Amino acid sequence: RHNHVAGQSLSLNYLSYGCEVAINPGELDRFYLIQLPLAGTAAVRNGKAEVAAGVGQASVLNPTRDTCMTWHQGCRQLLMQVDRAALHRLAEDLLGRPLGEAVLFDPHVDLRRPGLQRWQKSLFAAISLAQNGAAFGTQMHPHQARLEEELILGFLTHQPSSISHSLQQGARTGQD
Repeated sequence: RHNHVAGQSLSLNYLSYGCEVAINPGELDRFYLIQLPLAGTAAVRNGKAEVAAGVGQASVLNPTRDTCMTWHQGCRQLLMQVDRAALHRLAEDLLGRPLGEAVLFDPHVDLRRPGLQRWQKSLFAAISLAQNGAAFGTQMHPHQARLEEELILGFLTHQPSSISHSLQQGARTGQD
């Protein structure tokens, strides 16, 4: 089962297979994929990192790293697919400089961390809006771009990555 709603820079997806499946997409290239298990478990490898994903322990797939996964029987996940170029534009705006290479996230997403708990609430609110026809879909809603930006920025600022240190320094410098 696959439910999908597209926006400009990201899409929201619900996916379940009904049986154990091996998925070997290689490098995703054009997008990041954040996977939040609603039930069941998955074994995810992105580059050299391995994640035992389950409720409370999500994963993010970096586009420049080889990926392979096994979704175990009963695994149901919400996925947020984020356009790589859009994420990089927002990161560059936050940093105030161009990025020399792709942002690399820690593939382990601990949804118990306070910042990621808030981000997850925002994600579920966006899903609710999509289900009620108030966001995403075939027509462009007036608040759509802002909603997508907030979801991307929320993840970018709360999930450890190759630019986390620079983002934290920029935040401290901006407060002086």
